[in-house]
Amino acid sequence: MSRLARRRRDRPLPAAGVRSRGQRLVGLAASAQVPEARAWPRVHIEDAFTRAAVEWTLTGSAEWLATERCRGLLSEFSDEQDRPLADRLAAFDIEPQAHLALLLFRDGSGSSQCANERTFAVTTPGGRVLWVCGRRFERLWRADRARAQAVVIHEMLDTFGLGENPPPGPTITARVLALCDPTG
Repeated sequence: MSRLARRRRDRPLPAAGVRSRGQRLVGLAASAQVPEARAWPRVHIEDAFTRAAVEWTLTGSAEWLATERCRGLLSEFSDEQDRPLADRLAAFDIEPQAHLALLLFRDGSGSSQCANERTFAVTTPGGRVLWVCGRRFERLWRADRARAQAVVIHEMLDTFGLGENPPPGPTITARVLALCDPTG
């Protein structure tokens, strides 16, 4: 038996309750580990750089949403019928990071909504598709990962029916950063 085969055979199994590498969805630290290729199977973006930026952003956003402080956003904001977004999430009976994993991510580079240079991602209130503005989103992620994560969480809030004006989009993103970014 080769040394490599022995090493594989002698490798300890994960302890009970520990998820193996293939089972991780959102628990990755954004510092050294690369997200699993299929950790975010609903990211349908052909450009490899943009897709990777979105997957990294989703991983970080899910980590933020796992905190009680960040989940407070859902009680702070309301839908267009003035119902707290937390009530909308409760109807799905899932955690916010699980809802994030259910959204469909597509490249909206050619859309009219992405024509504005300050727009990085868009969705419609109550929609299930989040359109990222291609390489512009990827450049944002490279320059300011926390802001990219805040943009994704902001758009996720829109999927619960959060409208813009009031509050205006930049105010929502700033509030996401204030509540969710542990370094801010």
